[in-house]
Amino acid sequence: MLPKRKKNLALLLFTLVVLLISSSDTFAVEFEYADNILISNIHIIDGDLYGWGGKITVNGTIKGDFIGGGKYVSINGQIDNSVDVVAEDFSHKGEINGSLRVFANGATIDGTVERSGLFFVNQLNVGKNAIFGKDIHFFGGNINIDGTVHGDVSIRAGGSNYGSSGIKTLNDGVYISGTIDGDLTIRADKIHIVAPALIKGDFKYISDNQANIDISSGVTILGSTTWDLPDKSDKKDEETIFLTTVKAGSKLLAAFLFGILLMVLGKTYVSSMVDQLQNRFAVSAAVGFISLAILVIFVLILIVAFILLLVGFSLIAENNAVGGTIILALSTIMIPISSVTIVLISSMIYSGKIVLALLIGYTIVRKFKSNPAYLSISQLFLGLLIVYILFALPYIGTLLFIIISIIGMGAIILGIKSCNKGLDKSKITDQVGI
Repeated sequence: MLPKRKKNLALLLFTLVVLLISSSDTFAVEFEYADNILISNIHIIDGDLYGWGGKITVNGTIKGDFIGGGKYVSINGQIDNSVDVVAEDFSHKGEINGSLRVFANGATIDGTVERSGLFFVNQLNVGKNAIFGKDIHFFGGNINIDGTVHGDVSIRAGGSNYGSSGIKTLNDGVYISGTIDGDLTIRADKIHIVAPALIKGDFKYISDNQANIDISSGVTILGSTTWDLPDKSDKKDEETIFLTTVKAGSKLLAAFLFGILLMVLGKTYVSSMVDQLQNRFAVSAAVGFISLAILVIFVLILIVAFILLLVGFSLIAENNAVGGTIILALSTIMIPISSVTIVLISSMIYSGKIVLALLIGYTIVRKFKSNPAYLSISQLFLGLLIVYILFALPYIGTLLFIIISIIGMGAIILGIKSCNKGLDKSKITDQVGI
């Protein structure tokens, strides 16, 4: 079991809004789970790698995406696509040909990233050898940029000035000493621009304190420099938006991971569910609403069962042992049956949006790509992203959530029934592209 994360990491651990999985439909997926995962320098993975363990080290080549979670994660090899990491400590000294997204307590970047970087990190160090092909977005405690960014840099820093080891860091706040080809935007209490920093675009910062810009020692800012004081009300609004985003992202990631689990463990059934939703939408809706009515009935039965349980104990206490025993026996039967039924229906309601998300993702991908895989992880994420955007709409979001979940539940029931009858097994299994 992995050690407990620090509080600030736990808050951001599963922020889904930034886990933009760019999996290709043509790539296979390899799963690794172990205390120590090592991809050696002679190891080549011809697809995506999903790894979870205490320590993950990638010295070889991954020709797809890499998604990893663990206490320590390090990349010294080559990743042909993008990287998403959740870790206590993360280091990158290799080559990433896509984007890099990191959720960690501490992170050190001293390799190349072909595209952009997104960091929710307490302590981030971008070393001299680090090169980003596009933008960097940082949210966290402290950041030091000593490398090169061929794009814009956006920083929101503040809070702890302790590194992952618990030792107070020397670079408290934001330190910029590298090269930034685009604009630099910072919101932080302490900002230091030191030699030989080169900022080719505009520098705008929001802070209670004036930034320390060491022009005399060789700092160069080719664009304009703008300093604004923070608005207290804006700060509260931003904190509220941030927390709301974290909560929404957590829900999205939970649904995404649960959807992957369903696709891995029950590919045939999941595909049949999507088929039912696509081809028998009205029937799926009818079955879903009937199942909802059954859920309500069993909730009432459970309430009655607990009431009968109390009545039974009361009768026994009043020396009516026969009547009390009969009622207790009846309630003892009713409680587990109704509880199991409620849990099963509730789980199908939760899974309903996943089925609809798969159908939405597949429909969209089919518009832009000929003969896409029938089901894939990228389609799942795309569909879930759209579904959760709909759920966030004011006034109608809650109604959409209820309707989508109920209709999806109906498709799940029909899909299970279809598979159990053996109607579509041979046809469906070959279609799933996971």
